[in-house]
Amino acid sequence: SVLLVDDNDSTNFFNKVAIGRCGSHINVNIATNGRDALELILKLEENNQMPNVIFLDINMPYLNGIEFLEEYKKVTNSIKTTKIVLTIGSELTPEHLNKLDQLKMPYHTCEKMLNEAIINRYLSDCFTAL
Repeated sequence: SVLLVDDNDSTNFFNKVAIGRCGSHINVNIATNGRDALELILKLEENNQMPNVIFLDINMPYLNGIEFLEEYKKVTNSIKTTKIVLTIGSELTPEHLNKLDQLKMPYHTCEKMLNEAIINRYLSDCFTAL
């Protein structure tokens, strides 16, 4: 499964459709800010339904992407099994990079709008699981 975390409804819609085109069997959850994503993660973990991949925007209201990761790291054990992919509309700032280094969490980056190559790169284990 996938968790899309972005405050832009159009981006979430586009990315959900793109994922559906690559693998209709993939469950897609959506949160529009870091706070809602954290609440959803707690529910998913409780039900043993953690996402394989979280596509995460950095600039969002309530909890931004980095604040989400700080809290996510505290409340879940899935850090080693869930891929974190930061969806970037522009370059990460030195401040973002510094905070990410401090978190000591593995992460990847990709374009904000997902395409087949990006989806296949990060969700290939979801396709082979069937």
